Amino acid sequence: APYYFRKLSGNFVASVKVSGKFKNESDQAGILIKRTKTDYLTCGVEVYRPLINLDRRRGQKPGEPTNYVSVIHTSNSLRDISRSVPQADQDPKKRDYWIKVERKGSCIQCFRSDDGQTYKLIRTTTFTDERRLSVGVYGACPSFGCKVQFENFTVIPEEIQEEEDDNEETRAKKE
Repeated sequence: APYYFRKLSGNFVASVKVSGKFKNESDQAGILIKRTKTDYLTCGVEVYRPLINLDRRRGQKPGEPTNYVSVIHTSNSLRDISRSVPQADQDPKKRDYWIKVERKGSCIQCFRSDDGQTYKLIRTTTFTDERRLSVGVYGACPSFGCKVQFENFTVIPEEIQEEEDDNEETRAKKE
């Protein structure tokens, strides 16, 4: 899947607005946190076909594709998936989503918002104690035809990284 990222150490908050016309099952886009190519966590929009009707308010039929905000932790060949039930008034084919992920030590908290202002916690999980991770946005479209736009992607580290600030002025202050 295409992936735009930056590497950083320590705690952080990453957020992005994802807009798209999601059509086919497994079309997805959002934030990706990666330790290795086989150990990563995604939080984003995903088209999924539930076998049962999880949200009767929408009049949805079982097996009908629906946009969910999902959190998927993949570790080697194991996958842990959780999905947030869509809003009742949601257009299943086109929608704006705001996604936010916070890292505090080995804990990752994933949030969604319908307006970019008020966020709802959708998942808390343990990820890794490793300090240095890749954080970015990703998109995947196994069946082609999905168009996605990312806006206002930000990653705010909790602390300034020494490796990024290792210049003469910083060294002089440390001495």
